[in-house]
Amino acid sequence: MVLAVFPLVASILCSCALPHDTKQPEAVGRETTKMENQADEVEEIERIAIEYLKERKHWEREQYKLEHKGKTKEGYAIVWALFTDDQKKPQPGGGGSSVELHIDIPGKKVVRELKFQ
Repeated sequence: MVLAVFPLVASILCSCALPHDTKQPEAVGRETTKMENQADEVEEIERIAIEYLKERKHWEREQYKLEHKGKTKEGYAIVWALFTDDQKKPQPGGGGSSVELHIDIPGKKVVRELKFQ
């Protein structure tokens, strides 16, 4: 008797565990695309910052690290370029070489550079 009921119970349990919503794989695909777009945006922001720092500051890539700090109210990406020497020996009252960059992603350019104080 137990053996005859088990296949029925197993099929009920299995059918309950399967997703019935046909939109679920599509939603997962949208999330993947969103994450890919965000990764592409981060890569583009870093490319713009690296190019700017090399041209304007003559910094080599190993001399600094980049930290993403969100966006301005205008929608520009905020990136801190932290010069390695500033972190090793901080200047009294700030005044090191590190900067904050505001990056226009569609325009592919830095629109503002702010120095730390």
